[in-house]
Amino acid sequence: MKYLLIAISILVPFVHTGLQAQKPSFCKTWSFVKHESRGNIIGDENGQSVDNGQITKYLIYVETTTKNLLPVKRLMVDGQTFKTSAFRIAQTPVLAGLRISDEAKVFVKVAKGHYLWMLECTNLIPNAMLPIAYKKQLNKGQVLLLSEVAGKIYYLPIAVPTELQGDIYM
Repeated sequence: MKYLLIAISILVPFVHTGLQAQKPSFCKTWSFVKHESRGNIIGDENGQSVDNGQITKYLIYVETTTKNLLPVKRLMVDGQTFKTSAFRIAQTPVLAGLRISDEAKVFVKVAKGHYLWMLECTNLIPNAMLPIAYKKQLNKGQVLLLSEVAGKIYYLPIAVPTELQGDIYM
């Protein structure tokens, strides 16, 4: 009995660490993109526009069976990398927006007992590189989530985003 207790006390930290290091799994994902415009376009001192006033916004929703914080740190689309923050959404269904192709309302709903997370994509990270092996596997426009668990990085490809109607901001 004494040896059994010693063995358990030694193995429990390793088992716990092993569980934490598992690849993150998502039940379902939804990806959307909106091309939004600012009503006022920024200009320089000569009146020339600094940019076109268009903002590309990615909306990623993830369904999980756990309410633990998602380990997603970055999102990549067509070679561009964005920092992400995950926020849990308590009430579903959620209206994501209007689909451009047919102007239909697009809702996101999770199964009973599951949790919905929205990934907020901010701050473009310049010069962030994806290993070539993964670049070859992705379709144009496909979203790739970069997740880190116990110091190990996982690349999780999800669907090409559905385009939603954008808004105009003043």
